[in-house]
Amino acid sequence: MKPTALGIQIKQYRLQHGMTQADFGQKAGLGKKYPHVAVSDLETGLTQNPTPRTIQKIRAVLDHRNEAEPQKDLEFYRGEIAALFKVSPDRVKITIEM
Repeated sequence: MKPTALGIQIKQYRLQHGMTQADFGQKAGLGKKYPHVAVSDLETGLTQNPTPRTIQKIRAVLDHRNEAEPQKDLEFYRGEIAALFKVSPDRVKITIEM
């Protein structure tokens, strides 16, 4: 089967963010036991018509609408930058321009 536009977007996002299928599936809340299977099925085109709820979960990740995750990402980068420059994390200021 040919992948859908959504499947292609998921794969591009994953690769750009260094995520495995399992990482993306967990972040999106797809499948409790095997989240990578849901992502694989979408990326390969095995799943052509995901449910509206699945699409909503995926869009939340792709569109960065999950409010808790960006904050966790920022804290991770703050710690990484602080370690790189050997300063306290509270001395690192991150500005995001859109």
